[in-house]
Amino acid sequence: MDGSFFTYLLAGLAVLAITWFALPAPWARLLLGAARKLGGLRARRISVDGVDWHYLEGGDGPVLVLVHGFGGDADNWLRIAPMLTRSFRVIAPDLIGFGESAGGPGFDYAIEAQSGRLDDLLNAVGVEECILVGSSMGGWIATQLAINRPGRTRALWLIAPLGVRTCRQSELLAAIASRHASPLRISNRDEFDRLVTRRMFAKRPWIPYPLRHFYSQRAIRLSGSAETMFEQVLASSPPLEELVGHIRIPVLLQWGTLDRAVDVSGAQTLAAACPGISVRVQERVGHLPMVERPLATLRLFRDFMREIEAGQTHVSTPH
Repeated sequence: MDGSFFTYLLAGLAVLAITWFALPAPWARLLLGAARKLGGLRARRISVDGVDWHYLEGGDGPVLVLVHGFGGDADNWLRIAPMLTRSFRVIAPDLIGFGESAGGPGFDYAIEAQSGRLDDLLNAVGVEECILVGSSMGGWIATQLAINRPGRTRALWLIAPLGVRTCRQSELLAAIASRHASPLRISNRDEFDRLVTRRMFAKRPWIPYPLRHFYSQRAIRLSGSAETMFEQVLASSPPLEELVGHIRIPVLLQWGTLDRAVDVSGAQTLAAACPGISVRVQERVGHLPMVERPLATLRLFRDFMREIEAGQTHVSTPH
């Protein structure tokens, strides 16, 4: 090899480095596409009663439906997806109004309405029985759907669920209520990093610059309607502790002690409301353990599934 080869190589690397920061959107699409492929997931679209859904699907076996939280999307599950698609058919939708599932002013974001739309999606893709998994607001939605469709839901896995009224107010929810340093009012990437991302994790995982840019831009676009949407979620939905009292299937509740988005004191409230619930509180973990601690999160779920198969889980009697 002569020196020109190395010259061209260095020039190529320099161009890639420049585009990494100058053209983050194409890089973000490339990174997400690669992560989805690694997780055994494919992007799909479907229209259900005039509502256009985007969702990820992959794997074979019992159906596992993954429901993200407010402001999130199906890609929130990518770090744990490679381990789930080995044993399950995974369906991870972008909830309407989030990710690539278009919303709008005509949609109702109360938990009952969102669970109804999710039920319609599952009917359309042929899901008869599943395990429902919900993160944050997704846990609230999954619980409502499990009550509405008990024959469909085999078990429920709640990850730091939003919706508990009788617990301490978290830092993030206090900011939303006061509208001071609110994560629903984002105008630039630095605000997104400070007001959203840092509050999601006890120890923030490395997030490539293109993805940080991609998600900050999405949050900026959503900020015009986010407060109205979130008000509908809180004002028009029954408390989660009231809902779980009606659950008669195995429930795994996972929470991190350093959750700044939804306070971990909610775990005690839910345990009192649903005595049969399996509670797992993780030390030094934030709001999104499937992103921050995917292997530890997977171990909790596998232990829970083994308990179900061995008949060791307890089911509460509705109050």
